[in-house]
Amino acid sequence: MEKVKVRDVKKALRLCNWVLVFVDGDRYRYRHPAVLDSITIIGRDNDYVSRANLEFMERQLGLSLRPVLA
Repeated sequence: MEKVKVRDVKKALRLCNWVLVFVDGDRYRYRHPAVLDSITIIGRDNDYVSRANLEFMERQLGLSLRPVLA
């Protein structure tokens, strides 16, 4: 898997109907109406998300962002 930028992950979440509910500096918290948990993305738009963090988010969300990011 190639490197993924924070802006691409945020875009993928928006396309999957996640809503931005909180911003604190470089921390962006998203929530989905059908999911109890929220997800936090840390970093500036040009930063890369590590593979481990992306896999953790996918496990936490229960879905794969890879088709949306492609």
